[in-house]
Amino acid sequence: MKRDVDGLLAAKGVAPASLPASPGEAAAPALVTGTAVAALSRGHAVPAGGVAALGGMGNAALARLLARQPAPASAPVNPLLEGYEKARKERDEFAKSGKKGPVDYNPSSGNPDNYYGGFEVEYDPAAATLVARLKGAVAFLPGMDLVAGRATALEGSAQTVAAAAAINRLPRAKRAAEVTKWKWSSQGGPDGNDEQEFMDKFQSSISSAWSKKQPMHCSKEYWEDLGVETEIKVSVNKVADASGKAASQHMLVNARKVPKGFVGGSADVSRPTGAGGSAFDNVMNVTSEDVVERHDALLERNLSFRPGSALLTGGSVQQVWSLAKEMPNAKPGATVPVSNLSIKVKGKDPDRRKARFSAITAHLKQAAGFDVSRATLVEDGEGDTAHVTIGTGRPQTVVAHEAGHMFGLDDEYTGSGAYGAGKPTEHTGIAEKAGYSGVQHATSDSIMSGGQEVREHHYVTFLDALKQVSGMSDWAIGPKRVVKPPSGAGDYPVPGTPGGGSPTGTAHA
Repeated sequence: MKRDVDGLLAAKGVAPASLPASPGEAAAPALVTGTAVAALSRGHAVPAGGVAALGGMGNAALARLLARQPAPASAPVNPLLEGYEKARKERDEFAKSGKKGPVDYNPSSGNPDNYYGGFEVEYDPAAATLVARLKGAVAFLPGMDLVAGRATALEGSAQTVAAAAAINRLPRAKRAAEVTKWKWSSQGGPDGNDEQEFMDKFQSSISSAWSKKQPMHCSKEYWEDLGVETEIKVSVNKVADASGKAASQHMLVNARKVPKGFVGGSADVSRPTGAGGSAFDNVMNVTSEDVVERHDALLERNLSFRPGSALLTGGSVQQVWSLAKEMPNAKPGATVPVSNLSIKVKGKDPDRRKARFSAITAHLKQAAGFDVSRATLVEDGEGDTAHVTIGTGRPQTVVAHEAGHMFGLDDEYTGSGAYGAGKPTEHTGIAEKAGYSGVQHATSDSIMSGGQEVREHHYVTFLDALKQVSGMSDWAIGPKRVVKPPSGAGDYPVPGTPGGGSPTGTAHA
C-alpha cells in the first residue's frame, strides 16, 4: 500500500505533492511506501525500494533530496570485543587440540614437604576430563601363621598380636582352625574367591570415593567455561611377591588376611626412596577388611548422664574434653572448613535435654575454647544418654584414605608430635598456594582424617597434575563459569550516564 507523504516531504523543505526538479525536468508527483514513511518520520535513511514515483525525473529529484539526509550513525565500537573474540577462538582451538599425556605425576615435584605417592594423568579437553590412573601389584600375605603349634602374628598391629595370644590360650588341637581364618583361600583359608573380591573392592572403593568430587575450570579470561571433571581409574593384579611388581606400577600393595569383621590392623603408605624417589617406588600395607567401611565408628561418641541429672558421668566428661582438644576451631582467616557436631540428647522432657546439651557444650568450651556454635542439639526422647556425631558421620573405607597418600596428601587426623591437633599437615603448604588456608590436623569427617568427605583442598594435587599435563597454569578448583561477551554499554563509562561524567561539551568551573 502507498501513502501520500506531503507533510513529511514538506518537513524536508519539499513542496507538497511534487518533488523538486533539476533544470530541464518537470516536477513529478511521488508516492512513498509505508517503509519509507517510517524511515522519514524517524529521521532515518529511506530504504531502497521505498519510493514509487510517477516519472523518472521525479525520481532523480527525490534521490538528490535523500542524498542530503545525514548518514545514519554507525554502531558504537566496543574496544573489548576484539580481545574477547581472540580469546574465544584460542579457547576453542585448545579444546580441539587433542589429549594431553598420559604422564606420570610425582607429588614431590610440586610439594617440597611430600615424600610419597604417584599416579598417571591424562587430560582430554574435548571430553572435559582429567583421568588419574593408579596402578598396583598386590601380594596376598597371611595375617597369622602357626609355628610349632603356636599362633604367630604376621600382621604387626596390637590387635593382631592380641588375637594371636587369645588363640594360644585355646587347647592346642583347636589353634590350627583359628589360624586358618587368617589365610587367603589360595593358602588354605576358608573364604573362597577372597583374593578377586579384594581386588574388585580395592578398585571400586578408591574410584567411587575420589572420582568427580570437586570440579575444576580454566581461570584464563574468557576461558572460564572450560571445565574439568576428574575420573579415578585403579588397576591392580596379583603377584607372588614384591619382585613381581612391574616398573610402570606405582605401588606394591601388601594385603594381609584377617577374619571378616575384624577391627584393627595397620595401614600405611611409604616410599622407601623418600622425596628423591620416583612415582613408582611406593608400598601400601593394608588388611583384607580395609576395602569395606570401618567397623570402629571413628566419628561417633556415646555419653551418659547421672540419672535424673544434667551432670555427665566422669568417663563421659573425659570423652568430651578429649574430643574438644582433637577438634580445634578454624584458624583466623582460614578458608578450609572444620567439622561440626550433631548431639542427640535424651531426657525426660525438652528442658532436661536442653540442660544436658548445655552441660556438654560447657565442657567443650572449657576444655579447649571450642566454638559452641559448631554444636547442634537434636532432641532424642527419654533416657540418660547422648550420642555425638562428628560431621556427616559417614564411615571411612581405609583403602580410600590410603589412596589419598598415593595422591600426595598427608594424614589430617591427630596424634603425637607433628600430628598434634592444630598443627599443619604435609599438604598445608601446597593447599595454601591454591587458595586454601587453614589445613590442620584435627578429628573430622575429612577423608584424610576419620571420615569419607573429599573437600576442595583434597584436589590440590590433581590441580597441580592438570597444570603439568596441560602445559598451562591457568586452572582453579571450582565449577566452570558462564562466559559472556563484553557489552558495549556498561564495560566502560559513557559521558552523560551514571558513572560516566558529564555529557560531552559540558563546561566545568
